[in-house]
Amino acid sequence: MKKILFIICVTTFCVPVFSGDHFHEDEHEVRYIKQAIHLNADVQYHLRNGISWKEFQSLNPNWYVYFNEYNRKPHRAFGEGISVTNPSNFIENNLSVFNVPFADLILASETENEKYKNYIYTQSYHDLEVLDSRLYIKMNKNNEVVVFGLDVFSDINISIIPTFSASSSLVSAKQNLPFSITDSDIEESLKILPIPKNGNYEYHLVYVVHLSTKNNIGPAEYVCYVDA
Repeated sequence: MKKILFIICVTTFCVPVFSGDHFHEDEHEVRYIKQAIHLNADVQYHLRNGISWKEFQSLNPNWYVYFNEYNRKPHRAFGEGISVTNPSNFIENNLSVFNVPFADLILASETENEKYKNYIYTQSYHDLEVLDSRLYIKMNKNNEVVVFGLDVFSDINISIIPTFSASSSLVSAKQNLPFSITDSDIEESLKILPIPKNGNYEYHLVYVVHLSTKNNIGPAEYVCYVDA
């Protein structure tokens, strides 16, 4: 009975990261984003007229935005330069109206070219990486913010204690692949996986399992997210 319950309850998403044929559609691929995400004009209008954006725009009138409709924060906002001391100061002071989880952000990359400086932050939750999290800031050489994006998550509230073992995640990851596994690896740290669903995000505690195999086309690598 426990084995049957395990098979029913555990969700596994496997995405190929390398294959011998880059143009081949992999029938064994299972994606956690099932459909293309399109902007809804009515939802965008509602969010642009919401309290958060109106408050931000009252201080920065020459700014424009399109929203992430699942976390209801600006996916990409751009406009006239906003003078700041540094990107952290901008996040904490200028973006507080969007309920950004400032304490959970980690600077992941900082790049610079002849015109702009780009900063990318990722998010953690109880020290676990939140997959697909990204806070983006672009600044010009006058230390003015000209673009930002807030693909981060303020409503994560799940247990970080796994229900299933790491070894069982490997069994689950393998079960839908009909080919022999030549190598496997389970990342040591659990992750948080946000999945867009019904206008919101659903959060999963997951193991990240890497599988190497050889399919009908040639060598293939899969990364699998398995419910923990």
